[in-house]
Amino acid sequence: MAIVAELSSFVAGTDRLTKNNSLVKSATRALIDTVGVGLLGTREDLWAIASRLAPRLYCGAGNAEVWGTSSLVSPSYGAWLNGLSAHALDFDDVSTPMRGHPSTVIIPAALAVAQDTSSSGIALLDAYAVGFEVATQLGAHMGYDHYQKGWHPTFTVGVMGACAATSRLLHLDQERVRTALGIAASLAGGLRLNFGTMTKPLHAGEAAQSGIKAAYLAMEGLSANVDIFAGPIGFHQIFDAEYRDADAFDPPLGNPWALLEAGIDVKKYPCCYMTHRAIDASLELAAKYDINPDNVVEVRVETEPGGQSALIYDRPETALQGKFSLQYTVASALIDRRINIDTFSDAQVQRPQVREMFAKISNDQNHPEHLGTLVRIILNDGTVLENTVRDPHGSPLNPLSDSQIDAKFLECASYVMPTGKAEALLGHLWNMQAEDSCRLSQGYV
Repeated sequence: MAIVAELSSFVAGTDRLTKNNSLVKSATRALIDTVGVGLLGTREDLWAIASRLAPRLYCGAGNAEVWGTSSLVSPSYGAWLNGLSAHALDFDDVSTPMRGHPSTVIIPAALAVAQDTSSSGIALLDAYAVGFEVATQLGAHMGYDHYQKGWHPTFTVGVMGACAATSRLLHLDQERVRTALGIAASLAGGLRLNFGTMTKPLHAGEAAQSGIKAAYLAMEGLSANVDIFAGPIGFHQIFDAEYRDADAFDPPLGNPWALLEAGIDVKKYPCCYMTHRAIDASLELAAKYDINPDNVVEVRVETEPGGQSALIYDRPETALQGKFSLQYTVASALIDRRINIDTFSDAQVQRPQVREMFAKISNDQNHPEHLGTLVRIILNDGTVLENTVRDPHGSPLNPLSDSQIDAKFLECASYVMPTGKAEALLGHLWNMQAEDSCRLSQGYV
């Protein structure tokens, strides 16, 4: 069976997840985390630019909420703004098999459509789980070659997840889902070269609204190639999939669910996930040995091959570049002994003490993957300190607790709303599976 037939059959036909408590819980945690970082993202210059231009780019009328405001807009408009705000700080979650950020695309799309169609909370969580499954399994099949070539799977694969979630909420049959995926394939894009700029989070917003657009167009009868993944000029070939034979795609869709089996990486720090092992290792060393940064002669960071491929700024000049810099995040961990929201400002990146540390930090990508990331610090008296981290805080094997999820949400939300309203919204999100409405703004903004 062709890959698109496998995916469309799953989206249209798999059982609803109402009785799968573990899956509902995982989807709820992802919803809370994504809305939280999305609220924080509305403080960013990117969001201000996008919100000014959005009425010119999208039809404004509709029932979808713009997070953190009382505005009601069209689903594509809302998903676009909310998607880019959720990815604006690179604080959103990660899927290792997908090699990208699933929730920052799928949740804005699913939530906007759920609000547009007056869907229930459990329908929203169901759609997210289905979209996550499609994005993760397709991303795994695209493989590392796709990412290494320079594509950003958050967009190229995320649009398929958003399309699947939207199709689920619109109750499209298999034929219509297959068409929707064909449309979505022609709307995919996103280059990794834009990491460290405002355009990277734009990828998430574009993927979310494109997924919605594809599903609605298919519902209304727009045609597309229903075997978009196959052949010499199919999706797999054009986007440099590692596994070029689309017919070989035979994942156990929903059995088990990727959200439970592979899990999801929830970020503890608001920066590229490829820095997190090194941050954890550096923070632990700094605290354990009370390291004085002035006594550090050299820092060597060893990762697996490709483990720093997204970290393209050795000498960052801006906060956005600092999020994709091994040198900056390690230097900040050793100097400040913390990495948080306030770490990433232009002024922090440009501190003389930080910039002096850059020259002391070297990196090597020949470390065995199963051994994690090694940080070796050499002091001026010849002392050598080492620490290895394989499973960073927030990874599926070292997950954040529910209370840590709550704390992260409340910290993010505190920048845009009073504590009482943030706590009320958090409670509403935790109870989403029992809610008849997916509205977030009423009483919370």
